Amino acid sequence: MNSPKYRFLTAAGAILILAALMSWWMGGPDYVSYTAAALGVTSFTALSLEGFTSANSVSYGGESMTMKLLGNKTMGFLFSEIQEIHLQEQGLLIRVKEMEDIKLSRKRYTSESLEELTRILKDKKAKQ
Repeated sequence: MNSPKYRFLTAAGAILILAALMSWWMGGPDYVSYTAAALGVTSFTALSLEGFTSANSVSYGGESMTMKLLGNKTMGFLFSEIQEIHLQEQGLLIRVKEMEDIKLSRKRYTSESLEELTRILKDKKAKQ
């Protein structure tokens, strides 16, 4: 969610919605208002559709992470609840309090993705 694409779509959507509201408020042409509003809503819709169409996604903030894996399995946890993060030859193992172990295989996920996820988890865990 911190990628330039998401930031651009969010900013564009907000600006277009504001432009539509200002056009309505100031009595501008209706076609300008409706076009700006439609494009703004489309921008926000594109953001939400990304989560439905991608098989694997990870979003995180300052205290928590949500992982959508294999199209229908979604899990979330706090970084403070992480007990173990172990990147091994078979893949990534994440142990979280009161949750089933999360095992991400190198057969299913790229090594770069697993290494980046490991780095993020360790950085966020260290800050807790």
